[in-house]
Amino acid sequence: MKEPVSGYGAVVIDPPWRYESAATKADASKKYSTMSLSELQSLPVSSLAAADAHLWLWTTNAFMEEAHQLARAWGFRVMTIVTWCKNGTGVGHYMRNNTEHCLFATRGKPITPESKPLSTWYIWPKHQHSAKPEAFLDLVETVSPGP
Repeated sequence: MKEPVSGYGAVVIDPPWRYESAATKADASKKYSTMSLSELQSLPVSSLAAADAHLWLWTTNAFMEEAHQLARAWGFRVMTIVTWCKNGTGVGHYMRNNTEHCLFATRGKPITPESKPLSTWYIWPKHQHSAKPEAFLDLVETVSPGP
């Protein structure tokens, strides 16, 4: 008889990153409370995840370095980055960011899907602020173990 899994085999998190840029900071803070990197690092993600687990960590261009730090702080190793290409104009001062990224990280024994290799970029429709596409959850379920 197989032992029950202790912890989640897949963790999906979209951190409430705290922006310094006035334009982006105002936009995010109108929608939800934000957190500093140290506050995010103190979240119990490591203890909620199984010993062999996948982490799907959403980030924007502005927090790519911090997202890698966060994954490591929770005990995960980044394997690749999935990019969501959004139609339309994004936000930003120098360039308009119309992409969002999700770090795919693992810990423990590598868990590989039985399906063929998948792409690292997708064109998915945008919805309300911060809402992720339904197709992303299909990707998670294809690649990652449960629960």
